[in-house]
Amino acid sequence: MVAALVQNISLTDVLLLCGIIGIVIDRIADTRGWSRSSKRLREENTDLLRIREEDKQTIIRHEHQIVKSQTEIISLKAQIDILKERDQLAVLEALKDHETHAESRAITTQEILIEIRDVLTPS
Repeated sequence: MVAALVQNISLTDVLLLCGIIGIVIDRIADTRGWSRSSKRLREENTDLLRIREEDKQTIIRHEHQIVKSQTEIISLKAQIDILKERDQLAVLEALKDHETHAESRAITTQEILIEIRDVLTPS
């Protein structure tokens, strides 16, 4: 019986049968992960997923650093404003203005004291 089947098979039938068997074996190997291409694709996919997760963590870390930096910048700007108010030049200008008006205040004070003296002295 096998001999009868072998005699009726042509070269084309053998090639077609080998091709079909090859395709089935290739599909099974890909499905099971036995072939190099499917193993490589799975490894690359795993690597890409790991890298993606690392990138997400990096982005979160950088966002926290940005918020922290912005907070520090706001704090430093507030300190700069305070320092501007306390600036030595501003203090020196205030002292200069004080001294400029000191003479007129002294004259006014002296006039008031003279009036008080004149009122208190018996005539």
